[in-house]
Amino acid sequence: MDLRREARVECPGLALAADADAAGFLHRQRQRAVRGGVEVADIARDIEQRALRGQHAGSSGSRVPTIASHPCVAQRLQRLRGLRHALGCAFHLGGSQMTESDMYRKGSEIRRQLMGDSQVQKMAASVYDDPMMKKFGDYAREAVFGMLWSRPGLDLKTRALICVISDAATRAWPELAIHLRMARRQGWTEEELGEGLLHLAGYIGLPSVREAMLTAKEVFAEMRKEGEGA
Repeated sequence: MDLRREARVECPGLALAADADAAGFLHRQRQRAVRGGVEVADIARDIEQRALRGQHAGSSGSRVPTIASHPCVAQRLQRLRGLRHALGCAFHLGGSQMTESDMYRKGSEIRRQLMGDSQVQKMAASVYDDPMMKKFGDYAREAVFGMLWSRPGLDLKTRALICVISDAATRAWPELAIHLRMARRQGWTEEELGEGLLHLAGYIGLPSVREAMLTAKEVFAEMRKEGEGA
């Protein structure tokens, strides 16, 4: 794909075609995200820092002008305080339409806080690695993490426990594993979560609680092995 030609069509307002290295830089950032499950907001911040300094390192390590150095783009960069739009275009050029709302960015931050960097990257590489699941992941990040988890009235620790209880009651075992991790990261101990699951035996039945506790056993063992369950 001729990135410069495509950039001229898709992003005329940013004049990316005026700088082949700038277009290549955005392309490399998109590839970085695809390979490593890096958050769009993280890359945007990195691009912003480089752009506002007026230069970035080329592939050979030399310092070369960024798109911020072009007069036709500089004013727009300063007004937007970053290259979020440019980053969105880079994803679009790769066949993945990605737009960031404030709620999406808030959801991304909360999700990372709840799950941790390694788990976010792992899920990006193994779960949200195709267009269909990518759409689901984007929706969940905005509507669930951005809107529900960020509401006032309950802290993240309490919300995580609610999710654990809900998953056990509905026998949603993969989701239970995810939310147990979140609950541990928010401060619930293994003993407290185990007691909470056992308490459900009188309300949702022993078979469901047994499966929930087996799931918890596996999750806690994994987290201890990873150094997160101490």
